[in-house]
Amino acid sequence: MPVSTTPQTNIYETTIEDEALEEELELRQQLREKASNARALFKEADEKAKSRIATLDLGAGAPVRVGRFVLTRKMRPARSVSFETEAKVTTKITTIEDD
Repeated sequence: MPVSTTPQTNIYETTIEDEALEEELELRQQLREKASNARALFKEADEKAKSRIATLDLGAGAPVRVGRFVLTRKMRPARSVSFETEAKVTTKITTIEDD
C-alpha cells in the first residue's frame, strides 16, 4: 500500500473542501507570481534609468524633458517621523511550499 505524504503546516490545521475558493486562490497565486516577476523587471529598469539620470546635471527643482517624460530632482533633508497604527485583522495567504 503506497504512503501518501501531504505537507502539514500545523498539528491543529483544518482542511476545507471548497473548489470555488481553491480556484480563486490558484488564480490569485498565478497573478501574484506574474506581478512579482513584473516588479523585478521594473526594479531593474528603474535602477538602470535612475543611474543614467544620476550622471546628468539636472540642477535642483528645475524640470527637464526627455521625450514624454519630465525629470525633476529634489533634495530632501533628514527628518524624524512618528505615527500610530490602529488595531486590525490581517489574513495571510501562502502556499504550502512557501511555509
